[in-house]
Amino acid sequence: MTGQPVSSDLMHTFPATIELATCAILFGAFFGIILALLSVYKPGSWLDNIVRLVSLLGYSVPIFWLSLLGLLLFYAVLHWAGGPGRLDDAYLYTMEPRTGFVLIDTWLSGDRDMFFNAIRHMWLPVTVLGLLSMAGITRLLRASMLGEINKEYVILARSKGAGRVRVLLCHVFPNVFGTLITVLSLSYASMLEGAVLTETVFAWPGVGRYLTTALFAADMPAILGLDVADWQQLCAAQCAGRCVDLFTRSANPVSLFMTPLTPEQPALARVAPGRGARRVTTLSVGTVLAVILLLAALFAPWLAPFDPNIQHIEIRLMPPSAQHWLGTDGFGRDLLSRVIYGARPTLLLVSLILLLTIPFGLLIGISAGYLGGWVERILMRFTDIVLSLPSLVMALALVAILGPGLMNGALALAFTSWPPFSRQARAETLALRRSDYLAAARMQGIGGFRLMFGHILPLCMPSAVVRAALSLGGIILSSAGLGFLGMGIQPPTAEWGSMVAEGSKVIFDQWWVAAAPGGAILFASLAFNLLGDGLRDKMDTRHGN
Repeated sequence: MTGQPVSSDLMHTFPATIELATCAILFGAFFGIILALLSVYKPGSWLDNIVRLVSLLGYSVPIFWLSLLGLLLFYAVLHWAGGPGRLDDAYLYTMEPRTGFVLIDTWLSGDRDMFFNAIRHMWLPVTVLGLLSMAGITRLLRASMLGEINKEYVILARSKGAGRVRVLLCHVFPNVFGTLITVLSLSYASMLEGAVLTETVFAWPGVGRYLTTALFAADMPAILGLDVADWQQLCAAQCAGRCVDLFTRSANPVSLFMTPLTPEQPALARVAPGRGARRVTTLSVGTVLAVILLLAALFAPWLAPFDPNIQHIEIRLMPPSAQHWLGTDGFGRDLLSRVIYGARPTLLLVSLILLLTIPFGLLIGISAGYLGGWVERILMRFTDIVLSLPSLVMALALVAILGPGLMNGALALAFTSWPPFSRQARAETLALRRSDYLAAARMQGIGGFRLMFGHILPLCMPSAVVRAALSLGGIILSSAGLGFLGMGIQPPTAEWGSMVAEGSKVIFDQWWVAAAPGGAILFASLAFNLLGDGLRDKMDTRHGN
């Protein structure tokens, strides 16, 4: 593609991605910690509900759509941010690249105008990418601190007169620091995947843009070389987080003796999260939204006011009106009709992925947990290898090999989506292997495959259903990302990701072309995330009354 060795190209593009991801993870960690502390300060309050909603939206919003809206608002309308790229053209060829990090290079140049121009270009992609890590950090850190506030050392501190703020900052937060480091390492690894879409929108000259350019040029050496490099960096980040987590746990003797507060202990000392009503609301809202989405896909021919594929060039790019509620696209097609029909390929793709991942993941997990020994070691090491692969990057590489399309996209996304099902099934099988239930089945002469799939499999299905519901939001975002990059379902079929890509060409003048399908992606992802959270809380005995 460039005529240079792939290693040389990666050396030139990695600094830009590392700089963007590092600034984004620092942004996400700073605001994620603040939001988690505010949420835990008074669980169940309106502030806690707002924080949970913000973190859930951060999980559900498509990052490429948010990047486009950010460019529209802060660059085109308010002029607060720089345009695409790392610097204005006036500075781009005058800066001497010393380290590859634009903030450091512009600072070392001594030109303060150039340095502030780099900040002006960087803050918007950093904020967009940082919102992804902020959502994960807030959510997991909040859950960890809620698990700590009912433990004995917190009760002791409160009984000595320590205030709630002091307990959170001086007692609870230090004991979840190991969890924070692990979350940061995993979030940093996920930044490398989010950078693919963010760099594409902002024309950021990093590995993400390099990958998309290689995909369109069908440069397989560059694609495979980048996959290997991303996998190594992802493994390094995850291993570093695990090591630090183990070190902090072993260095913290208090964590070895902390036990949950029992019902017999005084209720005055207990800090009750009070999640009962919210659990029902989360499940009911998620169910209603998911049903609306399914009904829209099922009855699309009757709900859509126009044929989604008929072109009317004379009314192209018309704004929303009484006749076309969401406007028209570049070919004069009604956007509302295409958004409604777009639910069909999205849900079909998601269904195909689940049909491929759930049986395979359960087969691997149950076999590893039941058989044990060398079979378990081989299967779980294979699972760990696939789990460490950057999912979106690997999906793009597989689609580049197989070709774009519905089935190929499903196969590509399913390849990296089954390990969570496998790990969960293995853990449950290990817990069931020595249970009285299976011992009674063995006494009746039941064993082997009949015991595995006739008795263990039905007990693993409820948790697999919950895991599938929790995975649906991420799968929808990944499939939309494939469509946005032109590697998913191909036009003229109405698909939300490709519709956003078409609208990105006219985002500054006709914003509704990209806003409508992006809002549909957010709606679908939010519906299934709410449904998954509600099912998890309903079926997890740790959250029972």
